[in-house]
Amino acid sequence: ADLLSRIGDRRILPSLVVLLSAQDPETRLASVSVLEILGDAAVVPDILPLLEDPDDAVRLAGRHAVATLGGPQAVACLKTMLTRPESMVRLEAVLALRTLGDEAALRCAASLLSDPDAEVRRTAVCALGGAGFRDLAPVIAERLSDPDLETRLASLWVLVRLQASAEIPRIAKGLDAQAPEEQRLAAEAMARILG
Repeated sequence: ADLLSRIGDRRILPSLVVLLSAQDPETRLASVSVLEILGDAAVVPDILPLLEDPDDAVRLAGRHAVATLGGPQAVACLKTMLTRPESMVRLEAVLALRTLGDEAALRCAASLLSDPDAEVRRTAVCALGGAGFRDLAPVIAERLSDPDLETRLASLWVLVRLQASAEIPRIAKGLDAQAPEEQRLAAEAMARILG
């Protein structure tokens, strides 16, 4: 808000908000960047739809702006987005909550560990593990039997990060996996946790 007072004209905010829905992705990107720099959290609800933008750069900038501007309104909206039917929206909501750093809100992402979309499950595993939620290690360990190899591999590394020694029996099952990479990572995970 300090920067806005230096500019001296709050009337630019509505103009920038309108440009968030411009047809050109570069215009949307520039607008969200300026709104983030201006630092007025009141525009967070206007930025949230960018988490569904078809352009990767715009989605990333929107996520960063929401996380930077934050506030209770952003957390509430992001928690709601975790239940949306579109997998991309759930994915972006998890990433934004992780970036925002609100641990209580991020815990809501645990429900996505059983999401139908593999990328969403994998992202939830990484976000929750990256936040250091050791109490979620048993739930994350369940993903070691995920049908998606990348989710299983991510779960192994998260369990290492969490030093989840109680999950060694589940990790050991990876030694008999079909994929050689999974066998190797299971052995490495055991060595790192036990060593």
